[in-house]
Amino acid sequence: MIRIKTGLQALREHGEKQAAQQGNNSSGKINYFKWDNGDKKIIRFLTDDIITARFYEYVVDGRGKFQNFIYAPDVFGEGTEDFVKKYGGKSYENGNSGPMVEPKLIERTAAIAVLRKEIPKADGKGTEIVDYVEDITIGDQVYKARWYGIVRQAYRNFWHMLSDLGMRYGTLCDRDYEIKRTGERLDTKYSIIPLEPDPDLKDIETLHKYYGYGKPWDTNDPNRFLNCPQTLHQWAERYGSEDRVKYFLVPDDSAPQPASPAPAADSGDEAQVAVPEGTEFGASLKDLLLKNK
Repeated sequence: MIRIKTGLQALREHGEKQAAQQGNNSSGKINYFKWDNGDKKIIRFLTDDIITARFYEYVVDGRGKFQNFIYAPDVFGEGTEDFVKKYGGKSYENGNSGPMVEPKLIERTAAIAVLRKEIPKADGKGTEIVDYVEDITIGDQVYKARWYGIVRQAYRNFWHMLSDLGMRYGTLCDRDYEIKRTGERLDTKYSIIPLEPDPDLKDIETLHKYYGYGKPWDTNDPNRFLNCPQTLHQWAERYGSEDRVKYFLVPDDSAPQPASPAPAADSGDEAQVAVPEGTEFGASLKDLLLKNK
């Protein structure tokens, strides 16, 4: 039975739920980088203040789809309520089948990056790396937009290579990286090739200014979709927020089906493990580089 809600308050509540889930067309959005077998992407990391935290993965939402959430105490501090448990989050015992059980926590590291691409130079001599830019339509207006996304992967088969490169260069943000995936599930491997530093964007302050990282969103700026709409920490706070957990885990038949912000397949195709020790939110690049050294 469809529950019909009326009145301005119901409209406001619905708007707040939509905003908690994924923002809206006027404020841009953060995508999620996902590599399938054989995929190759060129990306530029936007900050060294990467995040290592515990995540709930493959949680079945109120509409029967998989969702992922950051463990709230890792984001907001010890003493914060576990919102996934509060709203009865469950996972299938066997991944996508079997009885429903308590979801497990697994450690992941997340970063924010912009998608880039390699094109021939105008003079036909060699190639160059440029931003991937697409046209998006909002209402009757067409805007240019860059593609920003979260890179969320495990340390074992992904971040350990980048930590070695970051140790050598002192940062991950001074150059582009070509990343290719081969294999499936536990046989997944990533090859990561650092490209030549970009002298125009080598300085972190220049990089942030160029991509509008941390810049307040201006709905009157016609070029706003070229800017990064959220910082990594802003994303993390939304991703683990009570509003977002409640939105997905408490069904609301009057609300339209939202697009999944992070399908279960983006978890790195690794088996779930027990809760690791020493989990940190907001870990710096240095912290990651020293991991397992």
